[in-house]
Amino acid sequence: MDLGLKARVALVTGAGSGIGRAVALELAGEGAHVIAVDIDPTRAEATVKDIEEAGGSARRIACDASDEDQVLACAHEAGAWRGPVTALCLAAGIGASGSIENMDLATWRKVMSVNLDGNFLFLKHFIRPMVEAGGGSIVTIGSTGAILSRHADSAAVYGASKAGLAQFTRHVAARYGGEGVRANCVHPGSTMTNFGESILGGKAMGHQPITAPIGRRADPVEIAGPVTFLLSERASFITGQAIAADGGLTAV
Repeated sequence: MDLGLKARVALVTGAGSGIGRAVALELAGEGAHVIAVDIDPTRAEATVKDIEEAGGSARRIACDASDEDQVLACAHEAGAWRGPVTALCLAAGIGASGSIENMDLATWRKVMSVNLDGNFLFLKHFIRPMVEAGGGSIVTIGSTGAILSRHADSAAVYGASKAGLAQFTRHVAARYGGEGVRANCVHPGSTMTNFGESILGGKAMGHQPITAPIGRRADPVEIAGPVTFLLSERASFITGQAIAADGGLTAV
């Protein structure tokens, strides 16, 4: 199936690992020119190398999503490479453990600065060039923690940040739909990534993978598939949606 992504310029944040990396590889496989953005330049370069070795086109940009000067520099560099980005996946994110009583304000603000401020900054500097190019598609990466309330301490700040991100994405869809921009949020369930293991722990967001009807954790490529579809022309009438790719977790 041709998804209509060939020769499109796509940018993925958090592209050095996990879901972001899987999305970058998937987009490159569909023929898009991929900009792999990550706070860690070594990880971003590894993603670019894999894309190029497979015959794809890619560029690495190191960027801290919570730093506006870096995001602005990223926007300039991205635009100068192959023109405006018209497929944008915002996958960069962090988490933190700590109960409401125990978490310090600096930790709360750090998570919000990446998971909410970072997405705001990227859209602030990328959405107008997208509109001027005739439109495009945006997918933000949320979490089932935005939908389900969990008692685990890791759920406090992470779930709140992802719930805010889902609402922000709906606003973008409503505000810019008339200018040719679609925006959707994908909520992954428990996924086999270093993020889930090292930041949130094996019981990410307080649930075991077996609690989902499918009975296992997702491979990152199983999240990358729906994201790539939503970024493509095949999803041209889908916008303003928060879609769970969670093995049925939120259905039970």
